Amino acid sequence: MAEMSSSRRRGFRWGWWGAAATHVGSNMVRKSRTANALGSAAQVALCSVSKVGHLLWLEVTGLFFVAFAAIGGLAAWHDYYKHKMLSVRLGAAICFMVVFAWFGLSSFWRARQK
Repeated sequence: MAEMSSSRRRGFRWGWWGAAATHVGSNMVRKSRTANALGSAAQVALCSVSKVGHLLWLEVTGLFFVAFAAIGGLAAWHDYYKHKMLSVRLGAAICFMVVFAWFGLSSFWRARQK
């Protein structure tokens, strides 16, 4: 036996009333200048907010990457002056600093280009 919708199980059918209401309602919304204006305003506002949000995202991530690069630089400086020689830890800290500085600066550059 086929599944019945919940409205048929209760004995109520929309029939032509539902179709007529949907048709009239959609025509009213489609022809309404206010609805069109609100839709256009929402589209413009969302586009603007998304652009600003993306710029903010790029700048915040750039700030975090630069901060991590500074921490890596401090670790490299501390390791060098503690041991007064080159080591694997010093090399790793320098590589960490360079990579994260590049990520941070490229994030700021991308934000400037947009």
